[in-house]
Amino acid sequence: MESSSLKTLFAHPLILASIGFVVLIAAGSGAYYVFATRQIAVSLGAATATTTQAITATGEVGPAQSPDLAFESAGRVARLSAAVGDAVSQGQVLASLDVATLIAERAQAQASVAIERAKLESLKAGAQPQDIAASQAALDKTTQDLANLYASIADASEDAYAKASDAVSTQLDPLFSNADTNPKLTYVTANSQAQIDAEAERYSAGALLRAWQGELANTGRSDDGLEALLHGEIGYLATLRQMLANVSTTLAAAPISSASTLAAYKADVSAALNEVNTAGKNLDTISQQIASQKTTVAQAQAQLALKQAGPTVQDIAAQQAAVSAAAAGVAHVNAQIQGATVVAPFSGTVASVHVKLGDIVAPDTLAVSLNPHSALQISAYVSEADAVKIAPGASADATLDAYGANRHFPAIVVSVDRSPTLQDGVPAYKVTLQFTREDPAISSGMTANVVITP
Repeated sequence: MESSSLKTLFAHPLILASIGFVVLIAAGSGAYYVFATRQIAVSLGAATATTTQAITATGEVGPAQSPDLAFESAGRVARLSAAVGDAVSQGQVLASLDVATLIAERAQAQASVAIERAKLESLKAGAQPQDIAASQAALDKTTQDLANLYASIADASEDAYAKASDAVSTQLDPLFSNADTNPKLTYVTANSQAQIDAEAERYSAGALLRAWQGELANTGRSDDGLEALLHGEIGYLATLRQMLANVSTTLAAAPISSASTLAAYKADVSAALNEVNTAGKNLDTISQQIASQKTTVAQAQAQLALKQAGPTVQDIAAQQAAVSAAAAGVAHVNAQIQGATVVAPFSGTVASVHVKLGDIVAPDTLAVSLNPHSALQISAYVSEADAVKIAPGASADATLDAYGANRHFPAIVVSVDRSPTLQDGVPAYKVTLQFTREDPAISSGMTANVVITP
């Protein structure tokens, strides 16, 4: 019954029309929703695309390598093989200096290396028997020379005693009475203290000479004993010299009426002083010779000991350092010779020549400038905000003022500086771009306008 009623209801024309109208409205609403959603997505995509904008900059075309070539050494320009407009290839010699003096210096430095290496090899090999024998012979000779000096002390001492005895006992006898027992001046002097000193010293001089004579009689002394005798005699002569000085002082204050007598006394004192000084000089000379010869003997002993012991690790290291230093000298001259030649580091065309034959140049003097045939790049500057958007590998399109805006040259970013450079007082970041293909139309120095796609 209920099913029959539903069939009757849906069969009614008005009901069917109402249902169709509702379905049509629902379908239209769905289509509108899909269409509106797509439009919003397209709009959002367009908005997103507009946020990625190309970066523009202006720069200058230049070579990847410096086009300015300079002498690294100083000298006189002896050769120029490049003229403006010449095409040159990589490795070609463009200019050079006169290196004759440097070549001579290198030969000398190489000889020094050879000498130091020979010393090193000799040191490593150790002392040869003939070397040890030669050192032993040198020590024997220096030792014998020292022995001869010690042997000469006896004769020198006898001679010094004879001169001292003559000075006291002969030259001063006219000036003193009772010279050996109670010496008194034979003349009056106004300097009483000098008189007292001179008379006491004359008495002591007699005792000194007797002691000296006794020492000379003691033979068979060792080398040390002979040297002690020598030093004692030098002291004796110093004492006698002081006595003669005091006697001279008394004569200077003596009111002697006879000028001839005063002159004779002064002559006696002068002669005595001359003998004492001569004896002292002779003994001093032997003493100094002994001291010097002792040093020579010690050096010869040390040399022999070194030869017998052989080289130490430190000796070999020191000589190896000497070889290295000499080799460094050769390398330094070679660097100067190399720096005296200007060689093209890349192929290109000579743009300018800055020197003439015969010019005397200093190190780092500009010689030749080249325009390279390839490896040209653009240096442009951008703001900090743009610099952070650019990464190496980003593509770019360049135009050159020389050819207008319709001729395009593709390029690629190779580097972006991370520190700013002042451009007209404003910090900017350098971007370096490389042309992706060679083009003979591109020349160094041209102005380039680039559009970089981040």
